[in-house]
Amino acid sequence: MLKTLNKNLSFNDCVALEKQHLCKIVVISKKQNIQTIQKAYKQGFRHFGESYAQEAILKQKALIKLCPDIIWHFVGGIQSNKLKLIVNNFSYLHSVDSLSILNKIILYKKKQHIQQGTNSNTNILKIFLQINISNDTKKSGFLVTNLQDNTQVMSKDFLESLSLINNFSEIYLQGFMTMPFLYNDLNKVESDFKKLQLLSLQYSKQMGHKLETSMGTSCDYKAALKSGSNWLRLGEIILGSRA
Repeated sequence: MLKTLNKNLSFNDCVALEKQHLCKIVVISKKQNIQTIQKAYKQGFRHFGESYAQEAILKQKALIKLCPDIIWHFVGGIQSNKLKLIVNNFSYLHSVDSLSILNKIILYKKKQHIQQGTNSNTNILKIFLQINISNDTKKSGFLVTNLQDNTQVMSKDFLESLSLINNFSEIYLQGFMTMPFLYNDLNKVESDFKKLQLLSLQYSKQMGHKLETSMGTSCDYKAALKSGSNWLRLGEIILGSRA
């Protein structure tokens, strides 16, 4: 596994990165305590990412008054039995990794709309489709079936997912997310990141808006920035080691 944690990034470092690269940083706070998150919030961070629904809900309840304008991102695998918790308590989902999960989210949102009344305004859920850009058998996500002349051919379930999103107003496709294979070579990581960036450009026209990319973690964020990532998911390099 790549290890490039030369030093922690301060809030000012992160602001500089965001301005220079026109990106946003999600502070990955899973397995971090309330005090650590609150400290980062006071420094100026607003976007925080969690991977475990029940752990996240406890933090959200504890921080609702202390950090009133915090924005929560769910970055972990979405389990069907946790879907209601996740949809109701997060503004962004970075890990919609299959047509099956997307269908369940849409079905839940439709039921929610009916229960709340046809005139109610339910929150629009912003999602990233998780792309298995490396075709890594150990990772989930939509598959790239071919790559020719910088045009990536995607699986049928991916194309059906785009169609479903286009026809459902309560979900907004923010873009695509990936976690590449754990290469020992950063150049290979960067190559996969560039493939995801090309994919976002390829399908932006079809979706009618610019699709963003969520890629880059504490160990490979520099490669992600070189590739044009719009969102970085940074944890230990900002908050330090997890408990």
